[in-house]
Amino acid sequence: MLRRTPTASLTKTFFPLLFILASISSAQITPTPQSAASLTTEYSSNRFQIKSSDPDFKSTIDAFTTDWQIQTTPNGRTISIRKNPKLAPEEYKLNIERLMTIEASTPTGLAWALQSLGQQLASNKRGAIIHDQPDVPFRSVSLDVARRFHSISTLKHLIRYCQAGKVRYIQLHLTDDQAWMFPTEVFNGVDKNNRTGRPAYTKAELKDLNDFANARGVTLIPEIDLPGHSTPLTTLDPDLLRIKDSESTNCIDFASPVVRAKLKQLLKEVAQTFPTSPYIHIGGDEAWYPTAEKDPDFAAAIAKLGPDANPGTVFIDFVAEMAEEVIKLDKTPLVWEGFHASEFAKKRIPPQTIVIAWEGWYYPAKQLLPDGFKVINGGWDPYYVVNHYPYDLFTLAPLERLYSSDPNRFGIVAWADGHEPSFQFAPSKQLIGSLMCWWEGHEWNAQKYLAPRIVAFGTSLWNRKGEQNYSNYLTRYSKLKSQIESQAYPFTVEYSGIQNPDSGEFTKHATLKLTPKNKNIKFAFRTDGNPPTADGISPNTSISTSESAIISVQAFENGEPTGDTFFYPTHKVTVIKSLSYKCPVKTTSAADPQFPAAAVTDGISDQLSSYWLGYPIPQTLTIDLKNSQPFNRIQVVAFWATRAPTHYKISVSDDEKTWRPVVDASKQTRPSTQSGYTHVFPTTTARFVRIETGVTPLFPSTMARINEIRVFNDK
Repeated sequence: MLRRTPTASLTKTFFPLLFILASISSAQITPTPQSAASLTTEYSSNRFQIKSSDPDFKSTIDAFTTDWQIQTTPNGRTISIRKNPKLAPEEYKLNIERLMTIEASTPTGLAWALQSLGQQLASNKRGAIIHDQPDVPFRSVSLDVARRFHSISTLKHLIRYCQAGKVRYIQLHLTDDQAWMFPTEVFNGVDKNNRTGRPAYTKAELKDLNDFANARGVTLIPEIDLPGHSTPLTTLDPDLLRIKDSESTNCIDFASPVVRAKLKQLLKEVAQTFPTSPYIHIGGDEAWYPTAEKDPDFAAAIAKLGPDANPGTVFIDFVAEMAEEVIKLDKTPLVWEGFHASEFAKKRIPPQTIVIAWEGWYYPAKQLLPDGFKVINGGWDPYYVVNHYPYDLFTLAPLERLYSSDPNRFGIVAWADGHEPSFQFAPSKQLIGSLMCWWEGHEWNAQKYLAPRIVAFGTSLWNRKGEQNYSNYLTRYSKLKSQIESQAYPFTVEYSGIQNPDSGEFTKHATLKLTPKNKNIKFAFRTDGNPPTADGISPNTSISTSESAIISVQAFENGEPTGDTFFYPTHKVTVIKSLSYKCPVKTTSAADPQFPAAAVTDGISDQLSSYWLGYPIPQTLTIDLKNSQPFNRIQVVAFWATRAPTHYKISVSDDEKTWRPVVDASKQTRPSTQSGYTHVFPTTTARFVRIETGVTPLFPSTMARINEIRVFNDK
């Protein structure tokens, strides 16, 4: 039986009563502070009195005492909080002595200070003087809540990870072809045909989410994706909103003055619903409008814009007019890199507009910058995390590559199709930061795969020089994850029948046993991936399954939900052993703990998302059979759901110096299958087996995904 126990709360961490605080390393805190000096301090209390006279700080302080389970009492040690208007918005000063002092100019700066304080108090070394602020001002994660539903609970869970990594913003991708999740009266009923089966969030839900985020230093940015990706709108009122005589069904008639007027009303609704956001994202990507010039509105707009105008010119004019409206609402417009470079674009787009360069195809950063635009790095490599439909097929750069990334390098994952692989820029005031995007994924995968990347993303941008040690970061992240889970879940979990709690793989039965943190807590369970509701409250404290399932758990106290929804994907698997089973593996690719090289020798090939991800190709992976032995057959199981062929070569060696080729599958056309590729050859004796990956037809062609490599001796 395996047990996961969250890190103890501060109220318990502070015992015994007397502490002698010796040297501190700033590496106790994630992200590593810019400046930290060590102290030696003695104190004998686990209770605090927090003194702050500024009402702007109240919600931030309340969130801190709730999340970190701080006991407040008039007789406790003092945490004195002072507003210092001379500090930058995210800058803070923290002195952890007998009398703890914090200085910040904004609630966000205070939230970062309190996050550092909580982490430091939960560590074994607690004395420090810290002066801190980020290297990169714009640090945001985009969450795709339109293509697949994400509950408010999961969004709060991801906010906790943003707070831990000091990620300043979360951008909510609220509309797309699959669903419309923004509550609107201007386009009333637009969410009735949502393919997710879920209605739009309510204004009350979004207010609650805004308040929760703001109290933890994170600000929500709304995105309404226009004029493409708008099937819910064109379906709602095709006569008004669709382009006449065009094949496009998901692009609104952005040439129409009537449509533009209604969209301005929509933007006003958005600004009112997200009052603390300094930005509104108006989309602007992948708009497809063939033969739009046949539409009377487009014909009139083209004539108005001049003899050289065309539908693309109208598109730029539309983006500019929507950006101007955002500016009138006292917000800054954000747009995707979706319009092409032109003199008209340089003159027409308001200079306040910030462009997120993501693909480098429409208007690459190397042109945006000379043309005077402010730019956010949203490049695929390493800032995209894509959970492709309909599989658990992920396009993402390995975690180690993300942690070591340079925000001034704009990378393209699918560079084999003729794109340049990356653009490197010198630091510039026009480069204001980075955006990491989560696309198409289930909310349980957002919790599992995205959450750890959020912290690495924020950490890498906060202190670029101070964060250089990936293995040290992983150690700190492990502790931080336990602290976050302790805040999020009012229970602990014991796992039985499961090989590894992180993977959820089992061979016969999987059981989760929950221990509540107080006797009033009850649980509701589901196995279909939906968040449990109060009508499912059960007297049980455990749940078992003999089939693969997405287990979800919600704690309730006195009939009301408490804590975040806990999601746990389980996978029933068959373990097939071979000569390579559990053998050591190493690779030339950057590491990712969720897609490790060790996946190819775990004996499991029927769990689709259990694979080694090698990027960028070419990469090599070497299996150490531990001693030289004869074999004559190798089975390679690559990602099979799409049936795309996988290309590679296999060599063997006795000493890792001299290699003998045994398989050349670099041009194979056979589709990948769950049974894998089987290669039979004359018996050879070797200790090491090496696979060299090549370009693959599976998107992106620059990424290898291999589930299992088995070595057999049939003689």
